[in-house]
Amino acid sequence: MIPFPAISFPARLCALLLPALLLLPVPALAGGGWHGGNFFGFSVTLPLAFGFPPPLYAPPPPPVVYVPVPQPAPAAPLATRTSPTYLGPGGRYCRDFRMPGVVGGRPATLVGTACLDPDGQWRVTG
Repeated sequence: MIPFPAISFPARLCALLLPALLLLPVPALAGGGWHGGNFFGFSVTLPLAFGFPPPLYAPPPPPVVYVPVPQPAPAAPLATRTSPTYLGPGGRYCRDFRMPGVVGGRPATLVGTACLDPDGQWRVTG
């Protein structure tokens, strides 16, 4: 008599359960989700197996285009007051100022006088 080889417990369990698993209907072995499958490679499309309609596929959304945010215009150069406010011609308050600027394509220091208009705005007068 040929001795039966020593087989581990998991191998014996698989040898006993394999025929039983092969006799079960495929949907019983299917996993969750729309498309199931089992350990042995069987698969079933569940919507067809259980009467659900197939999933509807929509076209992909259009690609996202990022538009750069427009940058604000650079601020006007700040003027420096070079004299205290005084009463100028026509009874208006005036100030002398100095500010950086460009003349003929070269940086220069601009000097002038600004007076306060009745509407509350400072206007360059000279």
